[in-house]
Amino acid sequence: YDPVKKQDQTVAAVSFTQADIDKIKKVENVKDVLAVYIPVPEYVTKDGQKKYSVTSLDQNVDGFETPLAVGRAPVRTKNEEILLSYQYLAPLGFSKPEDALNQKIKIAFKDITGKITETEYTITGVLVNSLTGSLIRVNVIELERQAKLQLKSDPGAYALVALTDPKLEESKFEKVKADLLLLSGM
Repeated sequence: YDPVKKQDQTVAAVSFTQADIDKIKKVENVKDVLAVYIPVPEYVTKDGQKKYSVTSLDQNVDGFETPLAVGRAPVRTKNEEILLSYQYLAPLGFSKPEDALNQKIKIAFKDITGKITETEYTITGVLVNSLTGSLIRVNVIELERQAKLQLKSDPGAYALVALTDPKLEESKFEKVKADLLLLSGM
């Protein structure tokens, strides 16, 4: 982590409102709609450790299979829980995934005024070691909270995920997709 270097920030040209979410929730066979927020973290650290750059946070989505080396996914209603990427174990001083469970780490965010605030999280699980597993996963409520703190306003959602029953018949699933396409001109 280099405090002088600016983090690359991606700004979404489109954001979704609560009204958009409400419309999608009314689509037949959509059982939930999750908003995706993308706050930009500055660094991750553990007390007494070096600060390491974090490229982005990933949203943990209930119902999506998350391959874990150890532990469990964060509870959706608990802001302070995270899944740690296997790649962060050694830099943060953990020798193996089990050593990281229930340990505290801090992730820092910079708001639009330049103020950096660290938030402490408890590691509830460690993602399996994979080529794409370099993210830290946080629940949607916490991502929205951090995005609002960062922008000092309601950021709107960057994207939406419509969840259906995994056992939904193919024809009904195709109808959901068609209905969502019709709404895309919201």
